[in-house]
Amino acid sequence: MRNRNSFIAAIFISLLTLSACGTGSGTANQSVGSGSDVSMVDPAIKDAGMSSEPVTQAVIRTGDMTIESSDVEQVFADVKDAVTKIGGRVESSNFQGRIDGYGPNAFLTIRIAESKLDAAVEEISKLGKRTSLSISTSDVTLQTVDLQAKIDALEESRVRLQRLLDSSTSTADLIAGEQAMATLRTELDGYKSQLDYLSNQVAESTLNVQIVDDNTSVTSGLRSVKEIFLQAVRGFLNAFQSAFVFIITAIPWLLMIGIAVLIGRAISKLISRLVRRRNQR
Repeated sequence: MRNRNSFIAAIFISLLTLSACGTGSGTANQSVGSGSDVSMVDPAIKDAGMSSEPVTQAVIRTGDMTIESSDVEQVFADVKDAVTKIGGRVESSNFQGRIDGYGPNAFLTIRIAESKLDAAVEEISKLGKRTSLSISTSDVTLQTVDLQAKIDALEESRVRLQRLLDSSTSTADLIAGEQAMATLRTELDGYKSQLDYLSNQVAESTLNVQIVDDNTSVTSGLRSVKEIFLQAVRGFLNAFQSAFVFIITAIPWLLMIGIAVLIGRAISKLISRLVRRRNQR
């Protein structure tokens, strides 16, 4: 009986450790939002298994750039070749041809090693006229430290729980232990997936490249004053056409309303005459 109570107590302690790991997540995430230093991580998390070695800063970098060219299709292909030569890959791409007088445009999402992001920006900028560039950074150091600490703590709990399962002979204890182990593995897999995702985002940067025709780009506007004038005329004609259609459609209803008003007035006059005659009599 004493062994059974000890086994249940051990399982309870393992689940309590699991719950503490989940609670610590909120503290670490809040620290990330406040931009605090790595040294301010919750001491409980440090004790859970985080080593005293210096922490490597983890930063996610994302770039967005726009380039203009008179031959968008050729630059679209050249960007792909340049990215391949640098060692990156095109995660997604889209090319749209000329439509209604507007030039073609293309968009690429590129994944490349973080150390080669600047080189990729420089090479792609040579393929056309770069009109915009922005590179944003997001420091996820505390998040990665927090996740690694949780993983280490859960691994220790898993080892202890496995030892208890190996030494247990009671069917009820084995069932309770397996349930606790399943819960622990689920939490452990979830934290590992989050850490893998962050590590991948840190290791590889994302670069979004937009290629626009130099005659119809955002910065160049419409092609010419003539095009602006024609667009204004088209807008006026479209508005006039809409108003004309509305009037034509409304004429039958206006006639019906007018006839109804005339009939109503005639009936009103007739009733008034009948009332006066009746009063005279």
